[in-house]
Amino acid sequence: LADDETVWYPAVGYRSYSDGELTNLATHGYYWSSTPLSNSVTNAYYLFLSTGGFLGTLTSLRANGVAVRCVRE
Repeated sequence: LADDETVWYPAVGYRSYSDGELTNLATHGYYWSSTPLSNSVTNAYYLFLSTGGFLGTLTSLRANGVAVRCVRE
């Protein structure tokens, strides 16, 4: 991205694998990372965002419905 470009990540929440419920809709964004979690076939990294900004990179079960967003390098 150029210095004057920004990336917008909507607060889309996630869908729970256990009951199919949408969680944190309109307050938090969860986006899968392209970086794999080594030694795990069930978990993966995701970016955790809130309406206030970036909260961190965490891990979650891949069975959860977390968003994917393509961003060019």
